[in-house]
Amino acid sequence: MSRRTPSRPQSRGKAAGSRTRRRPSALIPALVLTALGGAATGLLLSLSRQAEAPVSRPPVPAAATAASGTEARRPAPKRQAPRTAAPAATRTSASSPSRAPAGPAPSAARTQASRKTAEAAPGGRVALTFDAGASAAPAQDILKTLRERSVRCTFFLTGRFARDNPDIVRSIVADGHEPGNHTFSHPDLRRLEDDGIREELRRAEETISAICGRSTRPWFRPPFGARDGRVLKVAREEGYECVYWTLDSWDSFRKGITAREIRERVLGRVKAGDVVLFHIGSRATADALPDILDGLAEKGLECVPVSQLGSPVPH
Repeated sequence: MSRRTPSRPQSRGKAAGSRTRRRPSALIPALVLTALGGAATGLLLSLSRQAEAPVSRPPVPAAATAASGTEARRPAPKRQAPRTAAPAATRTSASSPSRAPAGPAPSAARTQASRKTAEAAPGGRVALTFDAGASAAPAQDILKTLRERSVRCTFFLTGRFARDNPDIVRSIVADGHEPGNHTFSHPDLRRLEDDGIREELRRAEETISAICGRSTRPWFRPPFGARDGRVLKVAREEGYECVYWTLDSWDSFRKGITAREIRERVLGRVKAGDVVLFHIGSRATADALPDILDGLAEKGLECVPVSQLGSPVPH
């Protein structure tokens, strides 16, 4: 019987040789890693970490975050119907509350309020004024009518008229009327220098006061009603306040005007607080005056001098 024992060493030798031949292939990765060194190891570790780390995003500013939160909470705006443009007269500013229409300037507002008060009050007053610078023919008739009705007025006299008609000037003051300054020679004061305006006012004052013993201050009426800021300033410096008028009888403006036309014009327009303009040299005014005074009395209007009017004097 043959034994196979001698063959075992050979097989072990082959196995050993086989293991010896496979050993180099198992060492290749180790050799590669050794050759590459720490660089490969670091690269592999970095790639592994980048794959595991979350993707980073740029930071969002806090203001933007708050705004986005506010916008998220803010309700959607309501859609409004298109608005049509308001008329120019009623359009108001959206940035300010609506206001009532602006009234007149303060001085005009006070004048208007005084007029309304005078109109509403029973026994309102009007001032009848007479300019005296030309003819004196109807003057005595005018004074007689005023005297019979116990009416007091204001007479604006020129120095020349007073010089030429001293008796009439004395009668005016004796009857209780109020004298006013109408300059000496009746010029357009706007065409004079300041000194010329002063001279006109001073000469008239000296002449009139010497005749009747009364000063013309503080009332002054410029000839033709012609005045400007400079004229008024010089007059104030001389102690005078300008008196214009609110109702012109047209007894000098309209040539050939009749007594009836003057009466209808005055009575058809007069109201409490008015300053009415007449001229002492108008025959038509002298004839219309009795009916005018009667008509004013029927309206409940009292005739007074300018100083007693109680309303702002028109300048």
